[in-house]
Amino acid sequence: MPLLNDRLNILHITARSDTGGGPEVIRQLIAGSPPHLRHFVAGPAAPPYWERWGGLLGPGSLQPIPGGRFHPRVLPRLAGFAERSDIHLIHAHGFGGGLYARPVAAWLRIPCLHTFHGFYPRGLSGLIRQGLENLLSPLTAAGIAVSPSEAGLIGRRIPWLRGRLTVVPNGVPFPLAPPARLACPLRIVAINRLESQKNPLALVRIAEICAHRMGHGAFQLRIIGDGPLRPLVEREIRTRGLSSIVRLLGTLPDCGQELAAASLFLSAAHWEGMSLALLEAMAHGVVPIVSRVMGNVDVVEDGVTGVLYCAGDLAAAARSICLLARDDSCRNRLALQARSTIERRFSASSTIGAYFALYRELAAAGQAAPRAMEVHP
Repeated sequence: MPLLNDRLNILHITARSDTGGGPEVIRQLIAGSPPHLRHFVAGPAAPPYWERWGGLLGPGSLQPIPGGRFHPRVLPRLAGFAERSDIHLIHAHGFGGGLYARPVAAWLRIPCLHTFHGFYPRGLSGLIRQGLENLLSPLTAAGIAVSPSEAGLIGRRIPWLRGRLTVVPNGVPFPLAPPARLACPLRIVAINRLESQKNPLALVRIAEICAHRMGHGAFQLRIIGDGPLRPLVEREIRTRGLSSIVRLLGTLPDCGQELAAASLFLSAAHWEGMSLALLEAMAHGVVPIVSRVMGNVDVVEDGVTGVLYCAGDLAAAARSICLLARDDSCRNRLALQARSTIERRFSASSTIGAYFALYRELAAAGQAAPRAMEVHP
């Protein structure tokens, strides 16, 4: 096992290569890596991140695996790839990645670091996931939660990991200067996958309430992202007569231009690990109006850096939008505080540095677990 500044080969395993926190963290780690760390990735050969990882890595550094359901036949193929690549440490990203990574690491007798990227054990599928996480926890050298509230939930539901759990908040690059906003119409942006966790239908209903109170010409809601609920969201927009003010933009390769023109960021998510879209919006000086749920509460301070509203209280979200639309001075104050918070607490460089410190610690300890280390934002 290499130590400290000796070459260290790391295999990232993920079941996702679509837009999301896990794939983006892998990209950040590869892009910000020192020369003695060499990265390999096993994940679905699908856009957009398969191409992004490949653009940063040399030939032979990617191993395709299926997305979606777990396929046991993939395990021997992964183990063979790891052996040929002389992997010293496996870093699992998300639930699907963890299903593959920990058996492979145990077979090869190397440490496995597991980042949850969201843990929400509700409903039957959530309880099944919790059970599997508990079964696999003895094969986990260290677990990573992306927010303190997520860490608390993991500690309660997966007791074996309590002494092996580290908090490493997500981070984003910080824009050099806040852009100038257009005064009218007010532009609101939402960036999320169109799936049940993110509750995209609620975004449309919030827009409808705002339209009744402010008028259709006073604002525009632009929803960035795609997913299985897109047909339902499109139908909701048409049914409620909101086609002129709610725009579905699909997945964009870069949201920077949209954020530069937006004043408010809206989320109705049922839960988050720690939303990179939220962090990026705040870094651009876009004021967040987000549901008061796990992940969001670790980033947004209500009334100081944005607005938290009780999940499901769509009228409260709409009231906050209407108030901030009329109060430029309050909106500007919140925007400045939001930017300052990201710069101080959620920079990509801090996230990358925390992960690299863990890599060194795990490499030095071999299969022994590192000490529990809280990295507070």
